[in-house]
Amino acid sequence: MDIFGGSRKLDAILRQAYRQRDEAEAGPNWQDKVMRRIWEIGPFEPSVGFLPAFGDLVWRLVPVTSLLAAALVCLLLTLGGSADPLPPFVTAAEESILSQILGI
Repeated sequence: MDIFGGSRKLDAILRQAYRQRDEAEAGPNWQDKVMRRIWEIGPFEPSVGFLPAFGDLVWRLVPVTSLLAAALVCLLLTLGGSADPLPPFVTAAEESILSQILGI
């Protein structure tokens, strides 16, 4: 195994391509060739199963979770870092009900 985790054959091919980089010419239509090759490969088949789907869900929720965490930090900092952040959001009636329920 080489440093890229591939085989020695792949390593040799990459070394050869690197050594011949000055000799290679892309030409004016290299983008067309690349796009044609991509079309030949076809669409990407998504992996199925619970773990890949869960990973996709987690990465889709990361931005939203980050924004919520930042908003909560800003909220706590603007409240002065008091030990009880709920009083600005709770009315007197709700506070008495919560104190009865929680036994405070």
